[in-house]
Parts: sequence; structure tokens; C-alpha cells
Amino acid sequence: MELKDTIRFYRKQKNMTQEEMASALGISTPAVNKWENGISCPDISLLAPLARLLEISLDTLLSFERQLSNKDIENLAKEANHRLQHQSFDDAWKWMLQKVHMYPNCDSLILQMAVLANAFCLTHEEIRTSEIENQIHNWFNHLLQSQDETVRFHAATSLYHRFLNDGQYNQAEEILQFFSTQNPLRKQYQAFLYEKTGKTEEALKLYEELLFQEYQLISTIFASMNAISITQNDLQKSKILTNKMVQLARIFEMGRYHEVACQLDLATADKDIAKAEELFKEMIECIDTISSFTSSPLYQHMSFKPQDTDFIQDLKQKLMQSYQQEFHHQISES
Repeated sequence: MELKDTIRFYRKQKNMTQEEMASALGISTPAVNKWENGISCPDISLLAPLARLLEISLDTLLSFERQLSNKDIENLAKEANHRLQHQSFDDAWKWMLQKVHMYPNCDSLILQMAVLANAFCLTHEEIRTSEIENQIHNWFNHLLQSQDETVRFHAATSLYHRFLNDGQYNQAEEILQFFSTQNPLRKQYQAFLYEKTGKTEEALKLYEELLFQEYQLISTIFASMNAISITQNDLQKSKILTNKMVQLARIFEMGRYHEVACQLDLATADKDIAKAEELFKEMIECIDTISSFTSSPLYQHMSFKPQDTDFIQDLKQKLMQSYQQEFHHQISES
């Protein structure tokens, strides 16, 4: 609650009139009335006597909270959005500034206010002023040093797009340092900046790298889900996932070997001996395509190590031995 609301609430809790409060504190009744209407605030010398009179702590009187809960922040964000939609921007903006000043160390609250104000300004050009723009920028810039990784990420993302929209590409690129090198968005944002500044080849290279990384991630996820399905003996689900993996390898132009190899687990689990043997033989026959993606037009700007022929031959030999000595034996027994 605001100070005015706190005074009124606890005064009424004690069944005390404004006149009685004023008399007890040695001030005028209109002074108390102004406090409760937010026109003025008590003198600092009156805070302790006022708290004692209301039988509350100074923290309660001043509505001091060490930390806002996530629910508190959510409610304040909803209130800010409501004010932006139904009040004049000046009134809503003053309220938002007041809340940030009340909780200057609450990064999550500052982020919410900055994001809401930034979005509103982007869709209402008429209310954008240098003062407001600077305040939003300062909020985001401050949040880049937050101890909360999620807050830092959202602040960096917002600043990147602000600079991008304003054509400040150098500043947008500087913001990328706040993204983890493991975050694919960093590479995606860098590629987009290359594209915007005419560095087409550099942009294509990064986009291709992202494409290749996405295949590796998605195929690994499908394979893990497939393994679980097989463990649970849900072969219908495994058939769906296997079909997706085949399509995935084809779409990303990974080569025939990858299209075939991903089908083997299902055939084995389904005890389809003929199909398993067919797949295993085809894997051996098309093993030379295991790195055929390196010559795909999809990845023409990427650099790959030359295919190691000795490795391929060794792998082929091991596959043949495995088929003859172990795999074929297990399938036949089943």
C-alpha cells in the first residue's frame, strides 16, 4: 500500500478519527487529511510518533518490503499495462516511475516496466521523447549487470532490437557480448546484422551453421524419444518417430546413410529380421554417403574436414564384422 492508504487503513483499524490523530500528534486536522489524500506526506520527525500511535512498525508504515514476490511483480505489471491502456501516458508513466523508485533493486520489476514502456512507445510514436527513451534505455542498460541470468538475457534482447530498429548496427553488435556463446540466438542475431550491413557471405555462413546445428539437436531429440518408446514397447510411437527421422535426414540433406541408419532400431525392436538385414546391408553399401552433407548446397559456405577414407573403410569393416558375428546372430535367434 502507499503511505496515504497505510495511514488511513490503520487509523480506521483503531477507530480513530482524523481529528483524534491530529490532536495526538499535535498537528492540524487538515494536515492529516492531506496525508490520506496523497497531497502531502508527514514530516520525517513525525514518522516514529505516527507509527507508535498506529501501533505498527516503521517498515509497515512506509510499506517497506525487502523483496517483491513473483506474484507481486505480475500484479504490478498488469496494473501498469492497464494504466497504459486506460490513462494518459503521462499519468501511467509517472506511476511506473514511482514503482521503480520504490523498489530500485528489484530487477524483475524494472524489466517488466521497461518492456511495457518500450512496447508502448514503439506503437505510439507521438509519445516518444528523448527523456522517456533515455529512461527506458538506462533501465535496460542497468539490467545488463543483473545477477539474474534471465533478466540479463531479456534486457540484452530488448536493447539489441531497439538498436536494430533505429539502424544503430554497431551498437546492436556490441550488445551480442551479453549473450552466451552457446546461445544460438547470438549467432542468429549476428547473421541478421551481417545481412543488414551487406555482408551476405558472412550471413549465409552463420545461417548454414545454425541449420546444421539444428539438425543435430532435433535428430538427437527424436532418437532419444525413440529409444524411450522402444523401451516402453510402444512400437507405434517408434514408427512415427522413425519416419520423422528419415524425413529429417532427407530435408537437411544428410545423405542416404543417415536416412537408413535411423530405421534399424525399430526393425530390431519389431523383430523384423528381413527388414533389419536389409537395412544393415544398405548401411554397409552406402557408408560412403555418411559425410555427403559436406557437398550439399545447403552448407556450401561452411568448411568441413576432408572425408577420412581410412576411417570410412575401417568403419565399414567393423560394421560388416558386427553384422556377421553379433547382429545377424542375435536377429536369427529371435
